[in-house]
Amino acid sequence: MLAGALLLSPSETAEANRISVGPADASTRLYPMLDGRMSAPREVALTVPQALMSASPMLASNYSVDSVLHHRRSASEDDFIDTVPGPEAILSPVDILETPESQAEPIVANAAEWRSFKVQSGDSMSRIFDRAGVDGKTLKRLLDNVSNKEWTRLYPGEELDFAFDADNNFVALQLRRSKLETWLIKEDVHERFALEKIVVEPDSMVTYAEGKIKTSLFLDGKAAGLSDKLIMELANLFGWDVDFVLDIRKGDSFRVMYEKQFLDGKHIADGPILAAEFVNQGKSYAAVRYKSATGQVDYYTPEGASVKKAFLRSPVDFARISSPFNLQRRHPILHKIRAHNGTDYAAARGTPIKATGDGRVVVLEKQRGYGNVVVVQHGSGITTLYAHMNNFRKGIRIGSKVRQGDVIGYVGSTGLATGPHLHFEFRVNGAPKNPVTVALPVARPVPKKERPQFANIATTLVSQLNREANAHQLVMNNGKDSQSDL
Repeated sequence: MLAGALLLSPSETAEANRISVGPADASTRLYPMLDGRMSAPREVALTVPQALMSASPMLASNYSVDSVLHHRRSASEDDFIDTVPGPEAILSPVDILETPESQAEPIVANAAEWRSFKVQSGDSMSRIFDRAGVDGKTLKRLLDNVSNKEWTRLYPGEELDFAFDADNNFVALQLRRSKLETWLIKEDVHERFALEKIVVEPDSMVTYAEGKIKTSLFLDGKAAGLSDKLIMELANLFGWDVDFVLDIRKGDSFRVMYEKQFLDGKHIADGPILAAEFVNQGKSYAAVRYKSATGQVDYYTPEGASVKKAFLRSPVDFARISSPFNLQRRHPILHKIRAHNGTDYAAARGTPIKATGDGRVVVLEKQRGYGNVVVVQHGSGITTLYAHMNNFRKGIRIGSKVRQGDVIGYVGSTGLATGPHLHFEFRVNGAPKNPVTVALPVARPVPKKERPQFANIATTLVSQLNREANAHQLVMNNGKDSQSDL
């Protein structure tokens, strides 16, 4: 059983109302426990009303073998801690039936009519304004008045809503950036156009899922109810310690606690992973999402060490090793013994290649053997090399700073290569090291002054995850008993 801590506690009453975006910290609102407010919980049994279950089948389906939901009410009316499920689906009392429609028209006092226009490929803002019957002078006023020009960026499929008064004069523009975010441009009291960003706060529920590896993390994650996004997040979370191509074995297992977000009674997205555990070949790796005093959100082990290393183990997601590090390898093209100072990852042409650590690009060129190659200089005498690229990422150049995980290029077969793959080298003070086995430097742990608070959260929350796991097993056992009785 996991001996660390996992998260978490979303707000019970996250109302789906439109609010103006300001400096408010949504993470603090959703995860109050990360601020250190650890009030003792008290039990409240909250059965989901039949009307709510009928209105939102998605919520009803959450109470299953793969996903058990239950919430314990804390002394604070807004705080929740996930806990053991009872005999019936018990959820936070979110009144989704009273949630306002996400696409409701914004309040514009003098708007008599709204007209919608969908962005087509090749559209420009002036072209859409022409279609809407709004002249160029008005568009120029908007451009002059609104300093933030992000609103002029258009994406195919987006909808722009134009508001007109009773005399058919343009009065406002609404851009639907996503299901949760809308931008509204209208005249202020000074008769100047101003941009207001409006968000719809979704209802959030903590969800638990677990599974065992039978074939692959992707397939077995899907079987456990995880989305593609969550599976990739899980792989990235433990990718510093586990190579999900080479290391994964049948019988490995995972547990995940994450948020599901609902709007107007419909599941619209998965929120972040709050906590997770992955058991690989009998060794347990655990992570908890934690927000520092400075507002930085990151993942740490239950002991407070960063789950990140200063370097990613692999620069390509879910690629197989086609040729390992071997100082006595016979070159497949030159047909003579030539040291293979790196690891080759076979992947489809165009697959993104990520920088494995923070650094600066010191080489970006085409060479005879390496083809299109990038070398990144990191601290402590470490360099990484990425060769045979099909092409470099647009905008990257010698001297560019890169962060861990940034895409720097794409898999190809330039130079001396028999097919599309990435040749990756890891060097320390110029000496080649095996990228698969080299000991990677670790990232910073929880700040020292915050460790007591983190320890309290960790101690409290580890039992939370264990209870979820026990409850899940109980449901599984009850299901088996019921089948045996038939």
